[in-house]
Amino acid sequence: MTRRPTPQRTRRRLLSAALSSASVLVLLSLGCSASGFDPSEAGQVENDAGQDAGSPSADAGVDDAGVDNAGGLDGAAADESGDFAAIPLDAEMRSEIDELVRPLVDPEGAAGKAIGLSIAVVGPTLRDVLGYGTTTKGGSIIPKADTVFEIGSITKVITGLLLAQHVVDGRVALDDPAAQYLPSETVVPSASCAPITLRHLATHTSGLPQMPPNLVGSPPNPAAGYTPALLYEFLARCRTASVPGTEYAYSNVGIGLLGHVLSLLNRKASYDDLIEDVIATRIGMKDTRIDASGALADRRAHGYDAGTVVPPNVIDTIEAAGALRSTGADLVRFMEAGIAPPSTIALPMALLLSPQADVGPEPGAEMGLAIAIGQEAGAQVFLKAGTTGGFSSFMIFSSEIGIGVAVLANDHRFDASGLAKEIFRRLAANG
Repeated sequence: MTRRPTPQRTRRRLLSAALSSASVLVLLSLGCSASGFDPSEAGQVENDAGQDAGSPSADAGVDDAGVDNAGGLDGAAADESGDFAAIPLDAEMRSEIDELVRPLVDPEGAAGKAIGLSIAVVGPTLRDVLGYGTTTKGGSIIPKADTVFEIGSITKVITGLLLAQHVVDGRVALDDPAAQYLPSETVVPSASCAPITLRHLATHTSGLPQMPPNLVGSPPNPAAGYTPALLYEFLARCRTASVPGTEYAYSNVGIGLLGHVLSLLNRKASYDDLIEDVIATRIGMKDTRIDASGALADRRAHGYDAGTVVPPNVIDTIEAAGALRSTGADLVRFMEAGIAPPSTIALPMALLLSPQADVGPEPGAEMGLAIAIGQEAGAQVFLKAGTTGGFSSFMIFSSEIGIGVAVLANDHRFDASGLAKEIFRRLAANG
């Protein structure tokens, strides 16, 4: 595989161009800034932490539709679905990945193994989605490029891109206080006269907790039935754990509040409607949505926890933190847009991937807008984990070496991050 470096200075140039616009520059100078969901996960720093605190639920859904096969333990190229045009792995690397993945999959639901996997891979001369196992326990349908999985907290990256688009369009500034866009009677916590800004919400530096304590749902969907009134009640009673902007602490409710703010800015538009222009029109991610009814329902994988089927993920009001469903093909499109952004999304993508906050002691451990920045295989990478009650996922890509991997699994306990990073390292070594 021929290596095609994409210099970091290209992204910096694009970001500089975005912020040199007079309207955006003025907006960025405003404000007062200070210097899903699995309750069992503490929401670690994501640069090398594996699964993060996603949403706690999963997809049981409708029976799968597709071509019958023998269980898919040897894997299948998932390039015949919809309008996805694959450029396959070479035979040697494909065989190496098959050997790596085969022991990790069991369609009957053995402990510690995935029932089904969809693995999206991107490189300078590569774009493919590999399917292993089955979409249902004991079934016979191999996941394809358009099989729908819950992606949990990878949703946050889309929320970050949505924020970036609003900044580039001059509608908000990163250092605007969140309270500026909420109903006037809403009380938003602050500390030492430092308000919580949109930047703080997008970088997990707001001081807000991981989850609000006044959820009304029950496992695996504790955020089902959550309302704006309950969110405002939480904010009025909350005390931040730190001065906003000073400490990193993973917060699902922080990203959820960010999405709510953006909804209010757009006349209370639904999250699916908000992201339509940004990811469907500009990137082509037409299968990435919360609503998986209609045509998407027939392509959903079922979600499991230790072999037990889990009901579909439901998050209300704070859905921007972890409610999306997506496909391997759509994550190929997203990683390609992150590596070499088309002109339609170049400026927001540059802002999304620019460092906004330090998040850990490791060199290069930073946050973009809801996406972690770290190091892997000697290159700067962007990465995000996601879990729901029945699914696990992980995405990692590098614009420096032009490589990306996303793993989607229909089992809550599967180590998607470990597998994605190992495949990434092998593709990088293959150069």
